[in-house]
Formats: sequence, C-alpha cells, structure tokens
Amino acid sequence: MTLYCVRMAVNHPMVPEEIVGIISAKSLGELWDLVDEICNPSQTEYAVLPSGGIIWEESAPKVSDIYRLNDQEQCVATIQDGKPNLSQAVQDAITDGLVFKSFQQSKPE
Repeated sequence: MTLYCVRMAVNHPMVPEEIVGIISAKSLGELWDLVDEICNPSQTEYAVLPSGGIIWEESAPKVSDIYRLNDQEQCVATIQDGKPNLSQAVQDAITDGLVFKSFQQSKPE
C-alpha cells in the first residue's frame, strides 16, 4: 500500500489546493475510487507520502467507541477526540514540499 496526500487541483476554480485527504491505496486505480467517494478525481492532484499516519500523542478514544452510537443515537467518540496529529515523517514531507501529479481524465488501470 502507498500513502498519498490528495488535494484539489491547483487550477480548481473554487477551492484550489484544498486538501481532500491522506489516503492509503494499493494502486492509482484504487486511489481514484476512494477519491471518487468524496469528489471528482479528475479535479484533484496526488503526491506520495512516506510511511507514517495519524497518531495520538495524548489521550485518545477507544477504537471500539469511534463512530459508535449511544442510546441517544449520538457518536460516543469521533476520530477527532483527543489530539490526533500527523506522524513526524508525514509532517516533514509536507513541510519540505510535495510533488503533486494530476490524474488523467479517466480512471487509471
């Protein structure tokens, strides 16, 4: 699996360079499908990130509580509870500047 940073294309008329997400995928075709759940992949750009992820440096929710509903149908916890942050390797890659590539107009193989 490869870890990607995906953003809206630099020439997007409404939200240029807005982050779409940090997404792990087996191939560019799978990345396309995952981005397609959020927005039009042909309007995005992607960059490869080093190994890393989202970490919690302080208190964090139980995995079993994330997005589980309580009796009042409210989330017991969300992934934002606690203090999530990007791992140092991912932070460094973003700070140092990523090289983004555009998707073609159709899904890659």
